Amino acid sequence: MTRSKIIGAVAVVLAVTLPAAQPALGAAAATSAHPPAYAAADDPVRSPRKFDPDAGARTGVPSRPDLTARSRAAGLTAAQADALQVKADRYLAQLGEPATQVTPDVIQLKGAKLHLTVPGSAQRAPGCPYYYFCAYSGPRFTGDWIHQEECWVERYIPWTGQGSWINNQTRGTQPLLEFNSGELWWMPGAYAQQATGVGWDPVFSITACFHPSMAGTTGSAG
Repeated sequence: MTRSKIIGAVAVVLAVTLPAAQPALGAAAATSAHPPAYAAADDPVRSPRKFDPDAGARTGVPSRPDLTARSRAAGLTAAQADALQVKADRYLAQLGEPATQVTPDVIQLKGAKLHLTVPGSAQRAPGCPYYYFCAYSGPRFTGDWIHQEECWVERYIPWTGQGSWINNQTRGTQPLLEFNSGELWWMPGAYAQQATGVGWDPVFSITACFHPSMAGTTGSAG
């Protein structure tokens, strides 16, 4: 059975077994009712590649002088432009998946865009657009952020530390969160958000657009 089919099968089971009310992320909110073949120890692809995207991002030699030049043209200092590209390089090396840097501060992932902030800046991430699920590397919607654009695409969460999230999909839609252990949890239905207390360390992935009454359906966000 493929990984996507396993997710769909588990979603159908969880839609029946999990209560509607969910505790805060990171609490005892998960269920162990998942196929043993889906456990982290059985799949080397699931080995976490967690990291702090800003740690060491201000040093190193950036790989894309064309993009650092674009950052300079947009008003960044030479040091800021270099640090931003070094951060992007670290993401591209760490994610271990097909990814393309399309602008100095955006990396296109499968089904999502990863937006980068300038290391050391106080830049605040924008709000989460309607139809999207958004994950933020920092608390109170700060730091780097992921806009999940496509339904049913499992989105690996690479960060360590404390972050935040916004579920601004269509009303009632519940993303499916998976922990590194393989346990699964229905997140609160849209609209919902959590500004603090989100520990990213134990989180493996989040899949947008799941809904107990819609498991197995395909489509775009919204």
